Amino acid sequence: MTFLLRQDMSPKVWAVRARDDLPFETFCRGEPLLDAPEGSIRFELTEHEVRSDLLEFPYFVVSTPLKVAFDDYGVDNIAWYPATLVEPGGVEHEAWLGNILNPPAPTERKLTKKKKAKSFAAHRRRLSLDSNAELSRPANRKQLIAISDALKEHLEARDLEGLVFQDPSSYSGDPVSSFWDND
Repeated sequence: MTFLLRQDMSPKVWAVRARDDLPFETFCRGEPLLDAPEGSIRFELTEHEVRSDLLEFPYFVVSTPLKVAFDDYGVDNIAWYPATLVEPGGVEHEAWLGNILNPPAPTERKLTKKKKAKSFAAHRRRLSLDSNAELSRPANRKQLIAISDALKEHLEARDLEGLVFQDPSSYSGDPVSSFWDND
């Protein structure tokens, strides 16, 4: 089975602020950064107090333990860049900016006329893993990270915080509301 790897979206969880010098479209297309900043890429965190090993928006930023879990499992389709998360008070945390490379184009399920007449929530994306990937996402859908059941079990066995594994059939098409609608 395939699951969506999601960040816990509780109101007090950390979030990173967007950076003007990181080309958002490069991450959407799953292309390596050609002009990555030298050294560690710094991200300012919002003022929330709950730590998470996964920050999925606007960038895929993970803790070192989560990166190590991906590496130990053999996930090899993520380009990693060293990062630093900076809390509002100045406390710094080592992290990694990830870019899931070469995502396949998204495919839509065929919908009946009845479903097409409903709200955007009826337009669910069908997610499937590449035959050679344990982790993938459709192009231009940075927050739809699909993982295999085996990778899910591997991550669950780690002491990681803030990860949620969502059944893709409950995904409504909206990265935030579908999460809350299916708690």
